[in-house]
Amino acid sequence: MKLSALFEDQSLPPLEIHAIYTDSRKVTPGSLFIAVRGLTVDGHRFAGQAVQHGAVALLLAHPLPELKVVQIIRPQPEGLVGALCAALYQTATNGLQYIGVTGTDGKTTTTRLLAHILNHCGRVAGYIGTSGIDYPGYISHHDENTTPEAALLHQTFSRMKTAGVTQVVMEVSSHALDQHRVDGIPYQTAVFTNFARDHIDYHGSVENYYEAKLKLFRGLSPSATAVLNADDQKVLQAATATRAAVLTFGTSGQADYRGEAYQDTPDGLSFMLVCPQGTFQVSTGIHGRFNMLNCLAALACCQSLKLPLQEAVASLADFKGAPGRQEAVDLGQDFKVYSDFAHTVQGVEAVLRWVSSVPHHKLWTVVACSARRDEAKRPLIGQLVCRYSDHPVFTTDMLYDENPRQIIAEMGQGLEPDQYLTIINRFEAIRYCIDQAEPNDIIIVLGNGDYLSLPIGDKNIYYNEVELMKLCISERMARQEYRRLTPEADVPAERRDK
Repeated sequence: MKLSALFEDQSLPPLEIHAIYTDSRKVTPGSLFIAVRGLTVDGHRFAGQAVQHGAVALLLAHPLPELKVVQIIRPQPEGLVGALCAALYQTATNGLQYIGVTGTDGKTTTTRLLAHILNHCGRVAGYIGTSGIDYPGYISHHDENTTPEAALLHQTFSRMKTAGVTQVVMEVSSHALDQHRVDGIPYQTAVFTNFARDHIDYHGSVENYYEAKLKLFRGLSPSATAVLNADDQKVLQAATATRAAVLTFGTSGQADYRGEAYQDTPDGLSFMLVCPQGTFQVSTGIHGRFNMLNCLAALACCQSLKLPLQEAVASLADFKGAPGRQEAVDLGQDFKVYSDFAHTVQGVEAVLRWVSSVPHHKLWTVVACSARRDEAKRPLIGQLVCRYSDHPVFTTDMLYDENPRQIIAEMGQGLEPDQYLTIINRFEAIRYCIDQAEPNDIIIVLGNGDYLSLPIGDKNIYYNEVELMKLCISERMARQEYRRLTPEADVPAERRDK
């Protein structure tokens, strides 16, 4: 696309633009580089590097006279990233349907449920979210953002189209909405799972966080559909902020897609779906009342996506969950181990309420609060974990440059020192619980889920928590087997010699 057409400005030179980037390290020849000013880094510092890599034009907030390429000056370049990427990669006209899922908790499971339903019903779904990017012929694991940067996001849409994808199901974070990453995406369906305090470190207040979420619904067209949680009054208020048709889900009597007769067994949850199309028995392999709501949200989308509801309901029977969400780590040990991404106050309580209902002897919970995050939630999470757990273990996660002992001290506010155990090293905390667990105990490790990296200081180290859990379980089982086969190994040396 010509630069003049991209900006709808005929005074610009007729340069051909092949790609848009906000990361100077990824720039290719013939690109437009947009200098985004973030919380800690100003993209203008890297404009020179972008030119060296082949950028033929720069979108800047102020001129950089030393760089001899076309420079377009706008007060807020970052606010134009999404719209420009959408125009260049033809996001609105490529024939894809876009489904966006936002909310404090449940985004990943709801999007995975929707992708599962779409594929079962003969569509070809592409997934974008916290767990990575997934479409036919391509799978990537978690990036640093729930919703990728605009350049990568819109490039991914183009690649998905080429791969035969028909619907894109994506998590839409409040950061992405605030930073205009998703501008220009014509969502046909948008889901609001729930709302609770989170990301105050970025947004500054609960009100700002909520307003960021509402941007998704304010941007919907009258032909789109907003799918809202009827059990959450804050979510329901989004109905007044959108021009779209509104469908609701939940357990309240007013919900269009209502869940009744909820049951949870070792095989998964079941409930009755009551909706305009009739009444359906729903069974699936995931657990917890919160996951019934995620199922209801996904099933409600079937109406706007024109999917056969009976087939959608049937497809949930073989849905086993999203990576890092209630993920069981089972190597045949006589106790249960789970990994879960829960890290908000609402999410931690929901998961602990579920796992407490599973028959068990003692509950061990490994929990941490990340550095550079909302400090006010630290004591709340600490108190929740101590309330539900027999053996709470406070550890660390995403340390960055904050003192880990200070974080744990804040988690322990209002608690007695003997109410929880502190183990700074996360791996050692997990190993300790696995070593100490007795038959029929449950260990649940919260906060990391399927992340494959762990920031410590200014470094990101590779960290696969589920694989580390498997290693610890294997070591324990190997020790037990060794002792069973070689009972003399446990006899002190001086006794063996006699």
